[in-house]
Amino acid sequence: MPKYSDLLRDPRWQKKRLEIMQRDNFICQICGDGESTLNVHHKYYFHDKKPWEYDNCTLITLCEECHKNEQSWKSETEQNLIESLYNFGFMSNDFHILAIDLHNNKSTLYHPGEQFASALAYILTTREGQDFIFETFFEHLSKTRENK
Repeated sequence: MPKYSDLLRDPRWQKKRLEIMQRDNFICQICGDGESTLNVHHKYYFHDKKPWEYDNCTLITLCEECHKNEQSWKSETEQNLIESLYNFGFMSNDFHILAIDLHNNKSTLYHPGEQFASALAYILTTREGQDFIFETFFEHLSKTRENK
């Protein structure tokens, strides 16, 4: 089994990497830096996929600094998100149901478009928006449980 670092030298990954950088105009999609060394970041990983086997929408161009930050902040951010959701009354079973739902609908939910993400971020800036999102989520959970 080849090491992951060896897979990143594969010509198929190099071709895909260039394609993504061209799509993103050779600019970091977080900070807009076009002068620093750029990386192509996988938004998520599957153990059975090679780096070049992912859909283009799951790949993003990042400068080295943003790529480093993305990798280092990931576990802390995930933990903070989970703690926040627990504080809103979510239970482990809710996460399980959400994970299944996201998996079954991954083409639309795993990677929302920029406009959806921006709208969601805006909605979450107000208490009313947060309440709406959580009420909608719990309503969806109730319906999911009823259908089991």
